Amino acid sequence: MLPRWLLLAGALVALAVRPCPAAAVCGDGKLDAGEQCDDGNTVAGDCCSPTCSYEPIGSPCDDRSVCTTNDACDGVGVCRGLKLSCEDGDGCTVDRCAPQDGCHHDPVDFENTLGQVSPALETGACEGQNVPRAVRRRFNKAAKLVARAQSVEAPRRRRALVRKAAKELRTANGAVHRAKRHVIRDCSDQLAMRVTTARSRAVCLLVSLKP
Repeated sequence: MLPRWLLLAGALVALAVRPCPAAAVCGDGKLDAGEQCDDGNTVAGDCCSPTCSYEPIGSPCDDRSVCTTNDACDGVGVCRGLKLSCEDGDGCTVDRCAPQDGCHHDPVDFENTLGQVSPALETGACEGQNVPRAVRRRFNKAAKLVARAQSVEAPRRRRALVRKAAKELRTANGAVHRAKRHVIRDCSDQLAMRVTTARSRAVCLLVSLKP
């Protein structure tokens, strides 16, 4: 058995060679003790301050999206912006924001008209609801008429088919009104908005097809 003094000396040597814990470094991208955040830099204005603490709620920042506005820090290190409105006030354009270059105002055409009348109605607030057959029938018929018009070359025939589609969607208004007795209010409101938008696009498409 080793003498006590030798064991004590060995313990002291072990303590002497044990590495000291590394000091926390703000801006190295690692969240160390005492830091609320560490985004890999010591620059202000990105919701993580140069001292690695959260910047106050409402502090200006840039979320690097062209589709948001009024960007501000949320107080827990994230920059958030409000959705940018691309509404141009023209009912015959489809307004959208593209992440690459901002607002677009696409004229109503066959593709975006079909995109409004073709998808299933039992989505969103109407998911799980028993949407009346009369409503689905009107939408399905309108979608078929628009699709047929897209494949026809004769201008007069095209306009006639789109006109019939718009008429079917106008009739769908009554069917949606009667649907209020069979579905929840949020669903009936969604259906009313859907038929209004779909008919508006069909009418705009009809106008664009005039010689």
